[in-house]
Amino acid sequence: AVAVSIVEALRIVPAAIGAWLLARLSADSNHGQRVQETRSIAAATAVMMVVASLLLAVAAPWLIPLLYGDAYSASVAPFVLLLPGFVFLSIRSVIWARLGAEGMPRIVVTATLAGLLLNVILNVSLVPAIGIEGASISSSLSYGVILLIGMLYLRKGASRDAATDDSQETVPGSNDPTGGGLA
Repeated sequence: AVAVSIVEALRIVPAAIGAWLLARLSADSNHGQRVQETRSIAAATAVMMVVASLLLAVAAPWLIPLLYGDAYSASVAPFVLLLPGFVFLSIRSVIWARLGAEGMPRIVVTATLAGLLLNVILNVSLVPAIGIEGASISSSLSYGVILLIGMLYLRKGASRDAATDDSQETVPGSNDPTGGGLA
């Protein structure tokens, strides 16, 4: 519970980034610009959250007991194992903002349901075997799958858009109408 509560508190930053980006992208009708902004902000978010997660992983052995008391020292390992999931969820906030700006396709629900199904399956096998650490691993892997599905959907949509719409503007410095990457 301690590990989850800390990660949930940390998600405020990427949630704010996602909300800001949703408003910004919704107002922008230039597909190429949406692609470029999504890619740039996703990359910046990833770097920021990986650095934060690494710092938190290093600090967790003394930070968690300091904040919650020595009785919660056992929460350090589950917390550290949840940090990759935090990074995945942070980047996913950016991807979901882009999808929201484009009408919130069903992929958001599909990806979330796939992640839920994976989480249940992994929890059934990992929790009895390794306990709470298994739940953290399960969550991180599930969040990674949700992000991966969203990114693959954007890439597939970008390829489809580029093939069917020759009138799109190109992103500066690119011959690819989608700008490549997280299109």
